[in-house]
Amino acid sequence: MSEFTGRGDSPLAQIPEFVNTTCPSCQGPARRETDTMDTFVDSSWYFYRYCDASNNAQAFDPETVRYWGPVDFYSGGVEHAILHLIYSRFFCRVFKDLGMVDHDEPFTRLLTQGMVLRDGAVMSKSKGNVVDPDQMIASYGADTLRLYEMFVAPPEKEIEWTDSGLEGSFRFLTRVWRLVTSLSSVAAGTPQTGLETMTLDDAHRALRRKTHETIRRVSADLDPRVHLNTAVSGLMELVNDLYAFCERHGLAPHAAAAGQGAPAADQVAAETRAVLGEAIEALVLMLSPFAPHLCEELWERLGHGGGLVTVAWPTFDPEVARADEIVVPVQVNGKLRARLTVPAAVADDDLRASALDVPAVQSHIAGKTVARVVVVKRKLVNIVVR
Repeated sequence: MSEFTGRGDSPLAQIPEFVNTTCPSCQGPARRETDTMDTFVDSSWYFYRYCDASNNAQAFDPETVRYWGPVDFYSGGVEHAILHLIYSRFFCRVFKDLGMVDHDEPFTRLLTQGMVLRDGAVMSKSKGNVVDPDQMIASYGADTLRLYEMFVAPPEKEIEWTDSGLEGSFRFLTRVWRLVTSLSSVAAGTPQTGLETMTLDDAHRALRRKTHETIRRVSADLDPRVHLNTAVSGLMELVNDLYAFCERHGLAPHAAAAGQGAPAADQVAAETRAVLGEAIEALVLMLSPFAPHLCEELWERLGHGGGLVTVAWPTFDPEVARADEIVVPVQVNGKLRARLTVPAAVADDDLRASALDVPAVQSHIAGKTVARVVVVKRKLVNIVVR
């Protein structure tokens, strides 16, 4: 039994009786090659070992891997596609032939993430163009760095690193902190089960609608779409709406941050507390995959124990999320000429008639023949004239 040190080279190189040998041609002293396999080969079945990491009798127990495998989702850089991943497929096929696994492919779903560029070149230690994460974390925090990387672009696209983008993510998280901490006494512990029976005015209904629509949107963006950047955009929109709602109801977060304090919970209408509580809790839960450290602290300040890991993902009510009104663009020969605000359940015929009555549209069709009016249901009206 040999004891290996973690010095970074091949374990075989640490066995003198293997390394030192005799040359078969000249019979002189010789050294055996120890780098016999690429490191990608060595790491191409680790996901099987993770399923049964304490097994000292075999690589892994087939029954344990049948329970856990195959991997549901794999995300890696583009260089993995032709190195690590192809070897993983080879290992999977061999294990299948040996009866150790019962699946043909090691990964059910793959996302190949884009590269990070700086000054137009891929970040590389050899090029000296890397960003020191410790420095970024010291200046902005780990959550800011994490949020920026997921917000800056779709995950499969290349991104150009900019420090200004970090500053923008930091400002957003600061706004979230100010919002939640200043309203924690109002929103914490607010029962939301009675919301369906409450009589809400337009402003309260609009915030509820935005909350549930954001839950729907972010849930779809995370799975199955994996559009992380648009998920963050949705959260930013919700934060903007929360600030606007608070301004209208005398709960401005910046006032509390300036030392003026937020009203006591018993001074705020029950409907406002319930709608705000629902929105703020949903915001913290949805933001937690992007900014886990911040959200754990905010969750505790909202009066919850046990940590976010014990909390289910928020759900949305399709009826609440459905807008009462929608904005439909109107085009004439493919050029935008107007926007119509109409009931969400508007019929195609009514939408067609309303589009033709808009003054801005009439000025572009006057004296011309309307060949046809194309209505894309509740999304677009295009008037074709000649």
